[in-house]
Amino acid sequence: MTKQEICRIVGGMLAVLTGMAVGFGGLQLWNGAPSSWKDVIANRSTVKNAARGIVVVAVMLLIGGVAVAFNLAWGQLAASIAIVNFVAGGFWANHILFGKIRPLHTGANVVVGAIIFWLLWLGYVPS
Repeated sequence: MTKQEICRIVGGMLAVLTGMAVGFGGLQLWNGAPSSWKDVIANRSTVKNAARGIVVVAVMLLIGGVAVAFNLAWGQLAASIAIVNFVAGGFWANHILFGKIRPLHTGANVVVGAIIFWLLWLGYVPS
């Protein structure tokens, strides 16, 4: 297995793991907030809409990650779009749910997204 293949597969699997974590968080948000999360300032309908969006991004990460790990022709693009949505959506979700960006949380999203992008770049296989 080449370095390129390893980077592509690891990047894809990190996207999948990120999608699983994001999906879990979205489902938790759907089922428990705002009443159970003391720092959520949004009303119930806003929380439900945000949770839906978060789950959609999670599915995008899962599909893109699997596609890139299996070296499907559209996998690189799908994973890249999912990562951009994940990072940008993190800023949006924090702002509407908590009333602030929360740099520690959004910073972690940026770092994870950058690592996945880097691995996908190293593992890029032109069609």
